[in-house]
Amino acid sequence: MTEPISPADVAYTKNKYIPTEVIEAANELIALNFTGGRAKFTLSELKNLTSSKFGIVKILKSEWFNIEELYQSQGWIVEFDSPAYNENYDSFFVFKTKK
Repeated sequence: MTEPISPADVAYTKNKYIPTEVIEAANELIALNFTGGRAKFTLSELKNLTSSKFGIVKILKSEWFNIEELYQSQGWIVEFDSPAYNENYDSFFVFKTKK
């Protein structure tokens, strides 16, 4: 379930709008991939699920997928890794529970 925005969230998200569909897709991927206190999935998986599941046909803006701070504010440790110019792999997220 998507939570309503709070006044504190407005200040936080004013310049960092993330559509509900992206959050719902990320939540689903975290739940599907959660094992041993962590979940890992690629940026491509997040974009594909957002697009296919919610029928978004418009161009997906890359800033919509800058979700690390949002999830960190909810208590997750979030890592995002992207390849350097000489590397070739899908960017990915790792969500870990705090110990």
